[in-house]
Amino acid sequence: MSVAFSTSGSTGVSKTILKSAISLDADASMLVKSLPDLFDTKPYVVTTIRSEHMYGALWKVRVPLFAGCLVHEETILSVEELLFASQNKEKILLVTTPSFLEKAIQREEFKLLKNILVGIVTSGSLLKEELAFRIQNEVGIAVTEIFGSTETGSVAWRRRSNGEHWRVFDGVQAKANNEGVIEVDSEFSVTRPFKMGDAAKFTSPNTFLLLGRIDRKVKILERYVSLSEIEDSLEEHPLVAKAHAIASDEAVPRIRALVKLNALGKAKLKSSSYSAIITELKKLKTIKSYAFPRRIRFVNQFDYNEQGKLPHSTIAPILKSRYQEPVSENETLLDSSYTSNITFIPDAFYFEGHFNSFKILPGVVQLDYVERCIRRSWHMPIFSGEIARLKFQRPIQPRESLKLEISRKDEGKFSFSIKCSDEICTSGEFRYANF
Repeated sequence: MSVAFSTSGSTGVSKTILKSAISLDADASMLVKSLPDLFDTKPYVVTTIRSEHMYGALWKVRVPLFAGCLVHEETILSVEELLFASQNKEKILLVTTPSFLEKAIQREEFKLLKNILVGIVTSGSLLKEELAFRIQNEVGIAVTEIFGSTETGSVAWRRRSNGEHWRVFDGVQAKANNEGVIEVDSEFSVTRPFKMGDAAKFTSPNTFLLLGRIDRKVKILERYVSLSEIEDSLEEHPLVAKAHAIASDEAVPRIRALVKLNALGKAKLKSSSYSAIITELKKLKTIKSYAFPRRIRFVNQFDYNEQGKLPHSTIAPILKSRYQEPVSENETLLDSSYTSNITFIPDAFYFEGHFNSFKILPGVVQLDYVERCIRRSWHMPIFSGEIARLKFQRPIQPRESLKLEISRKDEGKFSFSIKCSDEICTSGEFRYANF
């Protein structure tokens, strides 16, 4: 029996990979034997990942089965849902992604789990060192990172409290080939050996340091540029929390980047403009002029998929468009409600010509932003249906402090309001077709 999985698509087109049930069971059994401290107390397993992907198929289904642990059936989407799922549980094992942890550690409520968490497991993307140590200091857990792929299964693991090195699992053989790229041989691998897309330096037969993706170096104006180094440089700026760079698919490639601002960056953006923040970023001396992103789009959060990856198919359209998101702060997502404070910035393209002497936010932009929040918060498809009870009661101007409230009435019905100082500016209801 074989199981079909899709790769993340973070570097291009997603591929379908067939894995045998026997190899999946062998992988899960190895994980339980290799990480006994996670399972000794038979914790209740709570996950933010879905079982249709390789990571979820292992850690939400097969690993708990081999370890004899109960699993929370629902996929957790927010800290509030995590706390609810943890009620009346003595020991919790959280299986998640770095992107979820980035949001969770910002919430004081997350620290309430300190005495019941026995472990946190992540995979899908690398956990930033700063985040790893912050979680350890504030929650008391050394996060267990799993390195692998859909094609290879589990390859290695590490905990930052023990250093930067990855430790190859027993039963897995891994080495760097003549190009410095990892080759893996195990009974979980689709081919033996399998050449990965990651470069590494092996410091012993069973330990290595990751050197980055080999597909993250691109040629710009006859010079090789590391996308990872551009991201690292941007993230060193005092206004930036996170960055993600790609090369455009034009005849002459150029760098483009998504940038998530930190609290200081958001405060500065609200009082200035997108162009002013970009000017600030250009002062970075660690990025050569030819490598600096020709287009930057500011986002409030990165839309990671269930595997903790940023699919190229998702971010490429954002970077091609002129759209800049408003500043969003204090986001709260529950099972049936979403709230946030938002501010629209004056030099966004949608204010052009609307109107020159008195700028107001077009109604279609308001509806578009609400729909984006619904889609992101509840994993809804692109909207198709009707917008009912729509009222535009008060114009919205740039830099006004607004509050967005969305309530999920049933599976396909969402009411919303945008307020300024408790005065309703806009309200209505999205009714999805075929729900």
